[in-house]
Formats: sequence, structure tokens, C-alpha cells
Amino acid sequence: MSVEYGVELVEWQTFVALWNEHPDGEFFREAEELGADWLLPLGPCPHWVSSMDAAIDFSDAFKRLRAHLDEPQRERFEAFFLRFCLTDDREAFRPPRDLGEEIDEMLFFSTISPESARQLLEQWQHLDMTDLREAYDQSPPAGFYVDTFEDFSNYPRMWGDLLQSAVEKGAGIVITAA
Repeated sequence: MSVEYGVELVEWQTFVALWNEHPDGEFFREAEELGADWLLPLGPCPHWVSSMDAAIDFSDAFKRLRAHLDEPQRERFEAFFLRFCLTDDREAFRPPRDLGEEIDEMLFFSTISPESARQLLEQWQHLDMTDLREAYDQSPPAGFYVDTFEDFSNYPRMWGDLLQSAVEKGAGIVITAA
């Protein structure tokens, strides 16, 4: 059974205040069920894939591809991708946890404040996917979600789309895994 991601844009101050009042997270499930007004419309994220399998395929492919990048390229891509890649190196994988590092990742897999969303979007906008295209062409990875370079590049694009939507709305992002 595959784990699925859920994503919500949130009014960050309200989300944090509710978390401080109800740190069991039940308020969030109730808000999703009731369509609370502090949950904001997601907006266009045409590349969104909720399957953890996509994250695993992308992460495996990136691990293989980064060996074909020079050090400055690798560092730029890792600074962004290792925020959203699954990896067997728990020290390297750093999903944003602006609500707090100690939060159970099965409750909130990742929480991204509006300021972090802006910073991450800036990182994304300074990456040149053609650098990865060259590495992909040298050593095409295998996997259902990364069969072509277009498939491969959809995973980071979905994060770029999500960050763009959050920044445009001044919102935070909450990622859940179930």
C-alpha cells in the first residue's frame, strides 16, 4: 500500500495559533472536513502527484544523476531537492518543518511558513533543469515516474508550482502523509 501526500495552503498565523491550542493535530482534520476558511484554495499545481512512489522514484533518480553534476551544480540542486526528496540518508533529507522539528511526520510530514516558501521558491527559480537534462541523457534512470526527463522533471516542478501558489497567497503549506 502506497503512502499518499495531502497538501493544504493555510493562513499561517491561524494554523500556528490552533496548533499551540491543540497540539494533537485534531483541529487540522476537523478543518479539512469542514472546509475552514483559514484553509486556502490550492490554485494551479498541474504537476502535483500525491503518491509517495513518485517521490521515491524521483529521489532514486536524483541520487544517480547527481553523480554526473559538477560540485557547484550538485550543491545548488541538493540545497533545494533534499528538502523534498526521500533518501536513505536521514541526515541528508531535510523536509521543511517550520512548525517544529519534533512534530510527528505522520501528523504533518512538512510545514512551510510563508517566509520559507518565498526562500524555497527563490532557490527553485535559480535552478536550471537543463543541467539535469544533460545528466539524465548520460545515464537515464529507471522507474515508473521517471521514464522520461519530462516525467522526472515533473516532481520538482510540482514543488515549484506549490511554492508559487503559496507565495502568491502569502500562505503557509502543510503536507500530510497518510
